[in-house]
Amino acid sequence: MCWAAIWDGMGQVGARTDPVARPSPKSELDQATLILEGRLGRVGHKPVRIWAGVSEEPSRFSLYWMPDGSIRLYHGPLELATEPDMLGPGETFRVHYVVDRAGLAGLADIQNVDRDLRVLLHAGIGLAADLTDFLPRTPRYLEHLTLAAIATHAVPVGPTPCFEAGTPIDTPAGPVRVEDLQPGMIVNTLSRGPKVIRWVGRREILSLGSTAPILLRAPYFGLSQDIRVSPFHRMLMDGADVEYLFGEERVFVRVGDLVNGVSVMRDQTQATRVFHHFLLDDHDCVQIGRCRMETLLLGDLLAAQGKPGAQLAEVDAAPDYPTLDRAAAQTLLSLIAEHRRAAA
Repeated sequence: MCWAAIWDGMGQVGARTDPVARPSPKSELDQATLILEGRLGRVGHKPVRIWAGVSEEPSRFSLYWMPDGSIRLYHGPLELATEPDMLGPGETFRVHYVVDRAGLAGLADIQNVDRDLRVLLHAGIGLAADLTDFLPRTPRYLEHLTLAAIATHAVPVGPTPCFEAGTPIDTPAGPVRVEDLQPGMIVNTLSRGPKVIRWVGRREILSLGSTAPILLRAPYFGLSQDIRVSPFHRMLMDGADVEYLFGEERVFVRVGDLVNGVSVMRDQTQATRVFHHFLLDDHDCVQIGRCRMETLLLGDLLAAQGKPGAQLAEVDAAPDYPTLDRAAAQTLLSLIAEHRRAAA
């Protein structure tokens, strides 16, 4: 498994191929992933081609914005389309497309990042993916993108909650680095005491664009050291400010919604990073210093794979505490900062 090519807004940052390749002999892949992120500029009343592959067969892969605001994806005989008004001029889009060698398990995750709109489209294309399907036909496609990446493996569509290597997790024997945790080991949890780890996972995460990892800086949030987590990772918060604003004793906050450039920052200093996660019998919180961060929720793991979680028990489908939206999270962060300044 590897990343065949990665570009950010400044050019190549992790490419292992030429940024614009000439057609080459077939190199069929067992799995492939294409990730594109950018912002539409001024558009007229004609379709805009966002991406097209370098393959000698022009119809193999292409992606379009349509004048009705829909996004259309073509791959061989496959055509996928969102509803109209999915994306307007000036709005940020993200397209995450995964296909396997047999062409039977195609999945397109299309998002309007600014309006928090997301569409998952499943389909099979009936043909094997090839690297030349996705390498850009012309450098012009890279001009209006902030991120483009091609992987020769299936990259999960959702950013599951996970910790970067080196994060110390509290256990009965003391802090243990997350990458050293194994099934059968015990961690201390907030609600249920010491619990056994049932499963661990390791992923190389694309660390650019809207899903770039979040840097939480010590000593904020009770941390004894800086840590990096995925942007959808939930932090548990409580106290008088939480009760005053939301009437709840405890709430979850997605760390990506707390970005303020001081205590919480989006980190895009590396193209990829290695992250780890672990699953307990029940969703809970573990401690890093005095900061309480969630363990992996089974429903989130399935969502990252584009699978429905309708059959899950409630305890596996939803967290124990309410999760604030972005506006509420920013309000809470502002109130905490105001009280800290007043106390000083």
